[in-house]
Amino acid sequence: MTEPFLRARETESPDPTRDYPPLPEPLVVPVYDNHTHLEIQDGVTPLDYREQLDRASSVGVRGVVQVGTDLETSRWSADIAAREPRVIAAVALHPNEAPALANAGILDEHLAGIAALAARSRVRTIGETGLTPRFSTGGGTSDGRFIAPLGAQVVELGVINSTIHKVNENVSVADIDRLHRIYLNALREMLA
Repeated sequence: MTEPFLRARETESPDPTRDYPPLPEPLVVPVYDNHTHLEIQDGVTPLDYREQLDRASSVGVRGVVQVGTDLETSRWSADIAAREPRVIAAVALHPNEAPALANAGILDEHLAGIAALAARSRVRTIGETGLTPRFSTGGGTSDGRFIAPLGAQVVELGVINSTIHKVNENVSVADIDRLHRIYLNALREMLA
């Protein structure tokens, strides 16, 4: 079954010879691609998301984070992640689109849709929400303050220090190493 693309890549001047490049040499260490848009039709001969994943797997990319940027692409991403083990989804409303949604009176509806998608088991992150952040160099700021009001559970995990998000922020290298091990173990659990 071929999954329909949601949109085609926009190009200034269509090049009839444009297609995918040859695959590179396989990676020495397997990786995960943390930002993909498999919903976009691209190339002279577009490849289904499974074909894209197969090509990526053949060179050492074990899985991907499929990123939605509006309610439609977020739903597509969550649906694909639900049935494809090499995909986890990120759902979001792109900040550039939020004002138009607000002007149309449907921002709250779209935010609620993103919150509902975020509850799905293979949705592992909420991206940009279209909410306006507050500039601060006073320390202690976190993106979790924007995500939590959407109804998602937020776990803050990072190094502890008195200069976090301040001018001249610094942290102990030993703390970074400990945090690296925690993140690595968390990723192994999530992606297993």
